[in-house]
Amino acid sequence: MPVALGLSGAKAALASDVPDTGRILGAFMAAAIVERRGLGALVAVVGDPFAFWRLYGEVAGSGGVPPGLSSLASQAMSELEKSYTR
Repeated sequence: MPVALGLSGAKAALASDVPDTGRILGAFMAAAIVERRGLGALVAVVGDPFAFWRLYGEVAGSGGVPPGLSSLASQAMSELEKSYTR
């Protein structure tokens, strides 16, 4: 039977087991990209977080991968990207 750790206990347990210093979301997204598009596709977006999110959005929602950003969040990201690339 699983033992309830509480939030602080769960955080401590994850800190020792989660790859990339706790950046589990990015590690999960990267793994999904590599599995569906290959390592080359992931390497192509290194250094461009907006491209990384767009690429994840292309593979999200299929094959057991949770959906990516909502359309509203995607719009907001596009606007944010414009402010960084002027």
